[in-house]
Amino acid sequence: MKSLLSARQTEAVQHAIKGPHEYTAIGDVVSIAARLEELTRQLGFPVVCSKAVAEAVGLAGGLTELGEQTVSGGAMLPVCGWYPPLLAAN
Repeated sequence: MKSLLSARQTEAVQHAIKGPHEYTAIGDVVSIAARLEELTRQLGFPVVCSKAVAEAVGLAGGLTELGEQTVSGGAMLPVCGWYPPLLAAN
């Protein structure tokens, strides 16, 4: 089983829906995060993040710039991919 991860640096609205341990998040960030997660499969990287997130960590750890990709509503977002060394060894 593979775990896929996406990341974007922004804000979302979160609130309890049924109780103190069940939450939902709404906003454009949720749609973009879902699209970034889809891009993990399309681009072949287990981790995909926005370029803003990559720059926030100083493009550390072998992040690869992947150019602009289509996200929510047809908008273009520059993204980066990362292949963790432990996965690359397998």
